[in-house]
Amino acid sequence: MALLAASLCAQAKNSASTPKAQILALDGSAMARRLVASLPDLEWPVQTPRFQFYRSPTDSMDLGWLIDPEAMVVVRVRQSGSSLQRIRFWDFSAVAPPEAVEEDASRSLHPVLYPVGRDRWAMAVLTQHSAMYSGGGAAWSWATFHELMDLSAPAKVMEGGLELLHQSLPFSCDKSIRVCFSEKEHKTSGNCQESWNGILRLRYGAPDRQGTYPWTAIWEEKHVPGGAKKEKSTVARNTINLDDPPETQCTEPMD
Repeated sequence: MALLAASLCAQAKNSASTPKAQILALDGSAMARRLVASLPDLEWPVQTPRFQFYRSPTDSMDLGWLIDPEAMVVVRVRQSGSSLQRIRFWDFSAVAPPEAVEEDASRSLHPVLYPVGRDRWAMAVLTQHSAMYSGGGAAWSWATFHELMDLSAPAKVMEGGLELLHQSLPFSCDKSIRVCFSEKEHKTSGNCQESWNGILRLRYGAPDRQGTYPWTAIWEEKHVPGGAKKEKSTVARNTINLDDPPETQCTEPMD
């Protein structure tokens, strides 16, 4: 849910005239499954992807996206009759992460298109961590954004390039800890769990001279205190320096 919230917040407070992120809608219909199965067998640089069919809200009905979030491969496709034709693909798995990924972390591709400029889009690779401990747990995700290059290249260009835009931005977090330990505390406390929830908000400005939309990143984090004092929850909003993003979210670093 936190990942979906972060995606939705990428569109928040945008008017109809301003750029918006596009959440790709999963098409799980029988027809979509048959179309995916119709894609010719090809040699992939990674293990054979397990694609799912996605549609953009602005695409014509004959266009779509095949995405395997775990294999981190994206394919732009066009429907021709009862089969699909591959237009171009992008292999995010070939891009080295900005820093070493720990054994307990996972990486996946987020099926959202983020506006970079007119007819220019980026996607995010999420690095996800989680931890469990007595009385609580936590999950964090961090995003690195790459622009999908060669979207309008000639048909003979089968693999598109990837251009790094922003790396290691805090994307979402959820954390809770137990604050009641005695029987008395359980009886008198209004809330025995202290919690934090954070999401990334992205806003897109008017294009610069190069036609690129400047991004503004806002980190929003809600804190709900626990214990007998019944303190009010608080929400903090801070602008993120895209060139030097914070190393902590929900009060903890990405360890």
